[in-house]
Amino acid sequence: MADAYDVVVIGGGIAGISAAFAVAQRGQQVAVVERESTLTAHSTGRSAAQFLASYGEATNRRLSAASREFLDSDADGLADSAVLIPRNVLWVAPAGLEDRLVERVEANQVTETECELIDAARTIEICPALDPDWLAGGVIEYGGFDIDVAGLHQAYVRGARERGVTILRDRNVRNLINKRSGWHVDTAEGSLSCDVVVNAAGAWADEVAKLAGAETVGMRPLRRTVFTFSTGFDPRADDFVWCAGQGGTGIQTAPAIGRLVAALISDEVLPEELASLTPAVSPERFMH
Repeated sequence: MADAYDVVVIGGGIAGISAAFAVAQRGQQVAVVERESTLTAHSTGRSAAQFLASYGEATNRRLSAASREFLDSDADGLADSAVLIPRNVLWVAPAGLEDRLVERVEANQVTETECELIDAARTIEICPALDPDWLAGGVIEYGGFDIDVAGLHQAYVRGARERGVTILRDRNVRNLINKRSGWHVDTAEGSLSCDVVVNAAGAWADEVAKLAGAETVGMRPLRRTVFTFSTGFDPRADDFVWCAGQGGTGIQTAPAIGRLVAALISDEVLPEELASLTPAVSPERFMH
């Protein structure tokens, strides 16, 4: 016999967990079904999120406005620390696209958010990494925030569990059958029944839609990368030795690295094969 719930949410990322939390607040019995072994294996776990009142079209702005009180309250006190961390945002544009900067100013006027249109020289003062031959100017948007996505997700998980939500990992949904008595959710580890299915499968939402016999909307899983870096820093400090490597370089697993660190700490003359390595493994390599 299938486990029975009022609502089954497919997808344990921030969309699915927040929906489960909100539904459970209203007294519904909810289960979250996640196909991965962790809840944030995909988009949620790789998000570099910002809160900007002026971001996006009118619908996005209304959603932002409706979310602000909850975020300001650190997820109704469920988060361990601040969910919003202040960070101004610098928008830039090349020659020929100055109208995009004007659009940013207009968007901020709609939301009554402070901003400043600045020339190329001032923009480069703020971010020296920009190419002056490419740059036309910028807009500083004040009042922006980083969103602690991991902290927010964990707050939702905590709140959901407190309200009796069942969270099931490693439960790939194999089929969805709509019977007269409700939905039958067939997973790799058993079946669930419910009145309502919520499709929060992210980039795989179309796959879930097909199982339910619903029209797809053209969503595709895509890889994405964001680079975060300082435009000026010095990683050196007295008697402080870096022994760390970026994943995939093999630096941290090479036995010769341990010998190199020991030699540097002991002020030994480095063997030629190690001395030639120092520029390649120096933390300055991250500055380029």
